[in-house]
Amino acid sequence: WMAMGYRNPPTRTNIERSRIDLQRRKLSDKLRFFDYGDEISFGEWIGMMLDEEIAAAKASGSPLTADQAIRIRWIGWLTANRRDVQINQYWLPAWGPIVVSKLRPDSSAAAARQNPRLYVDSLLFYEDQAIDFAVKGLKDVKATLGEDVLCGANYSCHPFYYPSPTMYIKWFRRGAADLGRHSEYFWQVGQPGPMINGYISEHFRCGMRDDPQAVLRQYTMPHAPGNTDANFLRSCFTHLAHGATMLDFFGIGLNETFTENHIDHRALSRFKALRDVTHCVGFVEDLLPTARPVPSSVALLISESTERWDVAAMATDRAGHDHFGPNFNKARLHYHLDRLGMWKALTFAGHSPDLVTEQDVIDGKWGSAKVLIVVGDCWPREMVAALDKYVRAGGTVLATASAGMRDTYGTLNPAWHQLAGLAKVQSTTERPFLRPRIELPHVSALAQIKGDGWEMPALVTAERITPADGTKVVARFANDGSAAMTERTLGKGKIVTIAAHPGLAYLHSALQPPVAPDRGAVTHSIPTKWDAGAAKLLATYLDPAPLIATPALIDARLLKAKGGYLLPLASYTGELAEKVTLRLRLDGVKKVSSAYHGELKIERGDGTITVVIPSLTYGDVLRLE
Repeated sequence: WMAMGYRNPPTRTNIERSRIDLQRRKLSDKLRFFDYGDEISFGEWIGMMLDEEIAAAKASGSPLTADQAIRIRWIGWLTANRRDVQINQYWLPAWGPIVVSKLRPDSSAAAARQNPRLYVDSLLFYEDQAIDFAVKGLKDVKATLGEDVLCGANYSCHPFYYPSPTMYIKWFRRGAADLGRHSEYFWQVGQPGPMINGYISEHFRCGMRDDPQAVLRQYTMPHAPGNTDANFLRSCFTHLAHGATMLDFFGIGLNETFTENHIDHRALSRFKALRDVTHCVGFVEDLLPTARPVPSSVALLISESTERWDVAAMATDRAGHDHFGPNFNKARLHYHLDRLGMWKALTFAGHSPDLVTEQDVIDGKWGSAKVLIVVGDCWPREMVAALDKYVRAGGTVLATASAGMRDTYGTLNPAWHQLAGLAKVQSTTERPFLRPRIELPHVSALAQIKGDGWEMPALVTAERITPADGTKVVARFANDGSAAMTERTLGKGKIVTIAAHPGLAYLHSALQPPVAPDRGAVTHSIPTKWDAGAAKLLATYLDPAPLIATPALIDARLLKAKGGYLLPLASYTGELAEKVTLRLRLDGVKKVSSAYHGELKIERGDGTITVVIPSLTYGDVLRLE
């Protein structure tokens, strides 16, 4: 049973209402999910928190306004977290003379322009307040309704399909929820196929990493019209490959049951697809609840400091964003797409990466990563020392254009470039507002980069790097022969800098020629012509892949569970059905079975096994015992 509502924050009132309703229905021991609401933006949590605080103050006979409540909390936060900072650093000239009692946070675009410290710390303050409010609520839910009740909301990363690290990672790390899912209408916002849903699942998984009880119950929308059989099935298998242990089909009713999320009564094949994927989940349902992706040797940085500046130009106060206002196209999306493109390239190469946060890097929580890919222009200053330590111990760091140029507050910070062995860096970004099937395909290359056996376009960011003494040039710009990629050996490891965005190049190639996204056949098409140069560049620094699929363009990640392994896989080759060979570096496997084809023959090599799926359509789930 689920307790839910469009807006159902875990307040005492809502928890008590659920308790009474469950008791009335004789379901008190059947509650599994307490749902906070549908497509909640992070800023809404501030309003819900204030509503409860104002109601409590009124009931106690001490009325309080929202502004008063915010100011009291803000001064308390500054006192606890910014004791060494002067008050004038948190003031805007438009507010008049400085008055301590009138201090207030401001996370608007105007504050970002005029007072970066006020903007960033206001966001950190709002994050702390909202998360603490939800943490308390989750504890109250479990204390009242049962320790096994899972708490969470349905998130929406629309309109740009850019998952916020605060909502998708920090929210779970801090204990505000242990149930995750998001509305995955990828086809409505011009995304390069449903595989991006696996990238978002990895964000959730990063947030849930240290909570073995947390569940990713991922929405996978079968709706007709809207989705297609092929991309519904691909989404299902991709979600399973990247950490989902439950699938939520939202609604599978006929036309009269929902206005938009139904399955048309003529779409018989969609019901067949539902039957097939449900069979695949049932095939491994004894293993799936404890299944977790096997750690990767590659990690990809998710930079929350960069994300705050990506959306600063359309920011509103109280951690809001005017996504649908006149400034929507001032958002920077090129770093997000650079990460997405490299994530896809690595996954297709059999190296599906683990996501790490800035705090993970600072704390030295690398997991099994031998290679760390860092993207984004703004990092905490403490990260540079942590990366220094990681490299000297034998790690490889690969940094893309503009990486680490500024600190959390957007102030230039030369420390990273000095560590990377660069004497000078000049970087200018053009047209950072890029949606995959809308603006990105129309971008022209600023230059070509030539490496050892590979070539790749430089897009969006025009960067020139001058290596310091002792730093090796490993790739150059074709037009003038200047340095485009460098390596610096440091201790047992190395730092690699590429003055371009390999992920953007990888995506851009596959989206040629440009077409108009239509929420139909075009948006549901599967790109396949990914940039080979970008893929080869990344492969240069990787160990032999733990999983190799032939043909390539298979999204698969090995999951380990109590009692065996699972291997969900989704096909993005663009072919309807083909024979697929899989080679895995894995010992101790006695039997491999396919949900569609039954037991598969195993060929054994030196520490590897090879199996052949005779006919793969859109996906499958393998069981390895």
